[in-house]
Amino acid sequence: MQYCHHCGRKIKEQTRFCPYCGKRLGFPDNIKSNNSEKEPYKNYKKHDFLPPNKKEKKMGLIIIALVVMLGVFAYAYYKDSSDAKNLLTLSNNSNSTLNEGNCPYDCCGGEDYDKKECYSEEKCIENLCIDIEPNLSVSKVIDGDTIVLSDNNKVRLLGINTEEKGQRCFELAKTRVEELVKKKEIKLEGDLDDKDIYGRLLRYIIVDGKNLNILLVEEGLASVFIVGENNRYTPELLKAEEIAKQNQGCIWEKSQSCSGCIGISYFHLNAEGNDCQNTNDEYITFKNTCDIDCDITSWTVKDEATHTYTFPTYILKGQGSLTLYSGDGIDKNNEFYWENHGNSGSCKAIWNNDGDIVFLRDNEGKLVLDYRGF
Repeated sequence: MQYCHHCGRKIKEQTRFCPYCGKRLGFPDNIKSNNSEKEPYKNYKKHDFLPPNKKEKKMGLIIIALVVMLGVFAYAYYKDSSDAKNLLTLSNNSNSTLNEGNCPYDCCGGEDYDKKECYSEEKCIENLCIDIEPNLSVSKVIDGDTIVLSDNNKVRLLGINTEEKGQRCFELAKTRVEELVKKKEIKLEGDLDDKDIYGRLLRYIIVDGKNLNILLVEEGLASVFIVGENNRYTPELLKAEEIAKQNQGCIWEKSQSCSGCIGISYFHLNAEGNDCQNTNDEYITFKNTCDIDCDITSWTVKDEATHTYTFPTYILKGQGSLTLYSGDGIDKNNEFYWENHGNSGSCKAIWNNDGDIVFLRDNEGKLVLDYRGF
């Protein structure tokens, strides 16, 4: 028996050529041995004896594997570069507002994405499936939640509501906004709705890396006011409001007048039938739970929006109650009528059927109670 020193296989027959690799039998080049039949592999690695065709096959597989790996890396690099280019293009495009049909991210479904669903997905928000607008400056601050941009567009801050002119915290909120945006560039971030019924842009304001809307709420200069399904920052806004309540920031400063005496015994916010035609079926009843009388002259009742009612001269007796109706009527005894004229006289209803907030404030504008009804 002998071995082929080329392919390493045993050969039973006496022959000069290996029946497996076809090579002439003998020692490999520059290998010398005096005992090739007994120790054909001694001092040599197995691959030294592989036949050439197997070596070539192995090298071919290695090359193919390397090519495939290079292809995968190249694709990943190209994709990342492409995404980065998209982001850069969007950020530098002064007219880039991503509306239906041109959101570039797969998470929003490409050309067929549903804008509402896109905004509800955190991943999409991170991938800028929102309005992207150029940095601008503020030319005028109208109040705490409305500004005018350097391009003359009016912006209504999303998710918040500040007090109106003449109310206790109005000037503080307006002045604070002026301080924060004066001589600075701001960034605008959109949400589901682009504009309100007055044509104002609905935006979150980012200044010095901070969300101005959230900051005003946290400082007690604004309350949370979510319109429609513009919910991008709702959790952060609600958290900020809780902080403001604990700190008794401006709009949350507690009244000492009849402290703890006035409550709500009944809140009927959904009138039967058409609210606009049956406004006096919208009403709220306040109860004095103490034995002392409470002077509520010039106290105000306000909803979550901007509807405000001011009480005339009135003393709410101890353990007494009064009812405030949304519609028209003549005040008598313990019955009062809001006589709200609505927006442009369209509807006199006050309270939202799906839930609203009652703010009761004393004659100094300090908070007596706030109550959310459903």
